[in-house]
Formats: sequence, structure tokens, C-alpha cells
Amino acid sequence: MRNASWALSNLCRGRPQPKYEKVRGAIPTLIKILVENDDDLIINDICWALSYLSDGEKQRIDDLSDINLLRKMIQLLSHQNVAIAIPCLRTIGNIVTGDDSQT
Repeated sequence: MRNASWALSNLCRGRPQPKYEKVRGAIPTLIKILVENDDDLIINDICWALSYLSDGEKQRIDDLSDINLLRKMIQLLSHQNVAIAIPCLRTIGNIVTGDDSQT
């Protein structure tokens, strides 16, 4: 699971960034892994992947509008490891830059 989350995070971050349509299908899996895990390394990688995926147009924000994801992200903002809180804050920041209904 650690290797898979690391690989997904790096794939989403890639330079150049992959076409969103190619990585969009991973979002439900990323959310499921994040919500169901308590391993800091996995959580960190998944949070970074989601921060990369949330950066962009309206469709990206819509795809991340999952109540379980948002609850987990808010919970992780107070994580003792700041390396986890930072990508959560970035993801939440990306989401709130959307339109009124997304925010």
C-alpha cells in the first residue's frame, strides 16, 4: 500500500502533469485509501496526490466533492505531523477557490 500510494502521488505530480482524464479514475481509490488508513506515510502521499489533482478547473473540484474526503481532510489539518497538514490545507484551499456551490 505504501508503494502504491507513493507511485500514485508521483504520477499525479509528474512534470509535465499527466492529462487529468488519465488520472481522474484514481480519485475514488485515493479517497478510500485515505479514509481507511492510519499509516502516516500512506496518508502523506495520498494527501499530496489529492492536492495535485484538486489544482485546476471546476471539474477537478467537483470530482473531489466527497463528504468523507472533506471530513478527513479537515480532521488531518490538526495532525501532529505538519507534513500531513500542509497538503490537506492545500487541497482544501484548492476546493474553496471554486464557485459558490463548490465552496
